[in-house]
Formats: sequence, C-alpha cells, structure tokens
Amino acid sequence: MTLRVSDYETADAAFAVDQNGLIVLWNSAAEKLFGYPADIALGQNCGKLLGGKDTYGNKYCGKHCAVRKMAFRHRPANSFKVSYKTASGEWKQFANSCVTVFDARGGEMLLHICHHAKELVED
Repeated sequence: MTLRVSDYETADAAFAVDQNGLIVLWNSAAEKLFGYPADIALGQNCGKLLGGKDTYGNKYCGKHCAVRKMAFRHRPANSFKVSYKTASGEWKQFANSCVTVFDARGGEMLLHICHHAKELVED
C-alpha cells in the first residue's frame, strides 16, 4: 500500500511504514525536514534511509523495530525522542509520535509524526 504524498497532508513531517518497515507515505513537510524527496523515500526501508536511534545510540529503526511490532499488535506506543539521519548526513533529534492507520481493505501502516527537537518548547 503506497500512498501519494498528497493523500495525507499535515504541517508536521509525517511518514508511514508498512509491516516490513518500508516507507509507504512521505509528506511534503517530511521532504523539507529530512531533505529527501518523496520519490527517493517511498519504498525505502526506514532503517536504511533514516537509521533512527535513541539518545544512547541504540537502534530504533530496523528489522526488529519494537515500536513497529507494538503497533501491529495493536498496542499503542508512547511518544519518544529519536535521532534520524537527514539527506545531508547530519543527525537531528526529533520528538516522534506514532499512530496505527488502517485502510478499507484491512491493511495497516504505522504513521510517524515528527517535530524537530529545536522546534519544541519545554514547559
């Protein structure tokens, strides 16, 4: 299930992966924030493209992504901080929220909504 970029627009960077970790949605805000155009990101393995890792350097994205496993077992994941590699090769920290989305045919995708950490205001 690959969706056009315009199918889901939000001002926030958003991308979604399927059960295999392949990127099936990449919006225009993600293009700007990560630096990868949609035609490059779509169909890529999330772990290979973004290489998400936690603040300690532990891998988030990849074959055994715990967040993806939880989502597809219909268990909610709390928001978390993660560092992603941008197109320029720079690592940037993001606040990440995930939502499991179901289509009319019963397919599922894990939608990631990302905010660059510099944009966040602490209370």
